[in-house]
Amino acid sequence: RSALALCSAHDVLDGDTSARIRKILAEHLRGLWSEIKLYDEIDGICRQFEERRSWPEGWRAIRSIRRFRQEQLTEDENAKLSAIEQVMAPRSFVENVRALVLRNVRDAWEDIGFQDVEAQFTRREQAIIEMGGILAGDQETLDELIPELATCDTGITLGPLAKGLVDAISDRRLLWDRLVAQFGASDPKTRSTELLSCYLFNLQSVDGELTEALLRESVNDSRLSDWFPVLQARVAISSDGVARLKESIASGN
Repeated sequence: RSALALCSAHDVLDGDTSARIRKILAEHLRGLWSEIKLYDEIDGICRQFEERRSWPEGWRAIRSIRRFRQEQLTEDENAKLSAIEQVMAPRSFVENVRALVLRNVRDAWEDIGFQDVEAQFTRREQAIIEMGGILAGDQETLDELIPELATCDTGITLGPLAKGLVDAISDRRLLWDRLVAQFGASDPKTRSTELLSCYLFNLQSVDGELTEALLRESVNDSRLSDWFPVLQARVAISSDGVARLKESIASGN
């Protein structure tokens, strides 16, 4: 109980501290609920966090506790968890993107139940593709989310988002330049090439010429050269691609 109170107190200090606290607490909600049974305390801190700002990791954790467990929930537990889940459910478009796309691989699979797995996966994939299409036409929202997308490394959610972006964006090169700029500006300890890789993968099927041009530029781009083999490996490799890989290796990247 004192640890939860400390989490609540430190959640308001600054953005980085809050993000770390929320991530760690979300990872431990299942144990706090199922083993220590701090039902009222978890209800309280979830509502506090949600009042301050959306907490997608917490929402996903609560959903997971309710949906995936070895023993069936009592009616009271199910009612409590359902109430918390409803309070924390994403409402705005940005909150839905964060909840569905910005997650780790394990979390991404927790949306999928044990029945009709392929159908569930297809529905979620289509929903994320549609999100990408919406983002392509909403530059302000895309600008807000790009820094967060640059740190996500979950291909099963970034892949369909990238497809939606590629299919709907009016200037594919300009968007690539924006994604690369954000990658270069992001913390090397937390950034990921996954969105860039997914973008190239989906771009190749609709504009192979542009894909090849972007890869040629990436070999000598100081922001991407160290990562070039990763980017090249995510698309079908042409003879030019083989030559680029040799050049990259020869240069020490």
